[in-house]
Amino acid sequence: MYLVFLLIFNEVHKHIMTKDDYNKLTETIISAAIEVHKEFGPGLLESVYEVCLVAELRKRRLHTENQVRLPVHYKGERLDKDFSVDVLVEQCDTFS
Repeated sequence: MYLVFLLIFNEVHKHIMTKDDYNKLTETIISAAIEVHKEFGPGLLESVYEVCLVAELRKRRLHTENQVRLPVHYKGERLDKDFSVDVLVEQCDTFS
């Protein structure tokens, strides 16, 4: 089993996603995950599914990174802990 983390930031794309954009992106990600599962079925290590999912998402022309580390801030203070994102897809602003 593998997980997809879709995080929305404002660093790469300078536009705001509409709910329709978000829904289309979500549909593409789920479709890619299903394609990977159809190809391999159950039983592989999560790391194998992850690299295959990244390849499938890139094949679908989505900007994708894996194993991205993000700093954790609490009440304005950066903590000595990073959040590790398995798969980061299409960095962009939040909804309009």
